Amino acid sequence: MAQPKCFTEMWAVKMRKVFHSLDWVKKGYITEAMLIEVVDKFYKDYPDVEKERIKDNTRYTWKHLYNNGRDAPNDHRLTEEMFVENLWVSVNQPNFKEDIYAVFKESFQHMNLTNKGYITKEEYMKWYTWRSGEEQAAAAFALMDTDKDGKASYDELMEAKAFYYTDTTDEKHPFNLMNGPLDTPYIITQPKSNFTEMWAVKMRKVFHCLDRERNGYITETMLIEMGDKFYKDYPEVEKERIKEQNHHTWKHLYNHGKDVPKDHQLTEEMFVKNMWVSVNQPDFKEGMYAVFKEGFLQMDHTHKGYLTKEEYM
Repeated sequence: MAQPKCFTEMWAVKMRKVFHSLDWVKKGYITEAMLIEVVDKFYKDYPDVEKERIKDNTRYTWKHLYNNGRDAPNDHRLTEEMFVENLWVSVNQPNFKEDIYAVFKESFQHMNLTNKGYITKEEYMKWYTWRSGEEQAAAAFALMDTDKDGKASYDELMEAKAFYYTDTTDEKHPFNLMNGPLDTPYIITQPKSNFTEMWAVKMRKVFHCLDRERNGYITETMLIEMGDKFYKDYPEVEKERIKEQNHHTWKHLYNHGKDVPKDHQLTEEMFVKNMWVSVNQPDFKEGMYAVFKEGFLQMDHTHKGYLTKEEYM
C-alpha cells in the first residue's frame, strides 16, 4: 500500500468534520457496529431490502475507506486521529476514486428510490440530516446543485464528494464547505443565558466529588488514577473501558469537545463554566446518555438489565 506525504491542516479539518458527523453520540470513536446501528435508527422506515443494502454499503465503506481495505472487527474502535490518518492513506491509493464512486453511487441509489436519475433536496436531507443537522444538509445540497435547478444529478453528487475528499488546498471552493466552514470541526453553541446559582451548586458538588484530594483542580490524569485505585479488582478489559470512558467524559462533558492535555488543570470555576457550555449543546443529551450507558454497563456485570444497591454503591 502506497504511503502518502503529509496531509494539510485544511484537509484534516474536513475529515474531522466527517468523523464528528459519524460519531453522533460523541463517544470519541466509531465502530462498524455503531454505524450499522445508525442504519436501524435513522432508516427504520426504509424497506428491509433497502436497509440491508445500506448496511452492506456501510460495511464496504468501513473496510475500504476508513480502514484501508483491512478486515477490522466490527467492534474495532476508530478514534478521530486514526480516522484522519486512515482516510489520508485511502485517498492516496490508486483505486481510491473507484472506491469513493462505488460508495456514493450506492448512496445515490438509496436516495433516488424512484429511479428518476436525480435526487431532490428533500431526498438528500432525509438521508443526511441525522449526520449534519437540517441547516447544514440544506446548505450542502445547495452547493452540489451547481445549475440551481433544485435537483442534484449523479454526476453533480460524484463531483462534489470526490473533490471534498481529495482537495487539500482550496479553502474557498464551495465543495469544501459541504460540512460547514473550515474553522473548527466541533462547533460550540454559546448559551443564551447565564446559569442559576442552584445549578452552579449542583455542579460544584460534582467537582468536589472528583477533586477527592482537595487540590482545587482536576486533570484527566487524576481521573484515570482514581479509576485505577477504585476499580483495581475489575478485569483488565473492564478497567481499559473505564479509562476510555473517563477520557470521553473529560473531553466532551468537562471540556465541551476540546482536546486538552491530560495534565490540564481544570479549576472549580472553569469546571462549572465548561459544564454550562456543554449542557447547552444540541447533542448534550445524547452525549450524556452515552456516558451513563457505559457506566451502567460497567456496573451491571451480569447483564441482567438492572443494578442492585450493592452494585451502585
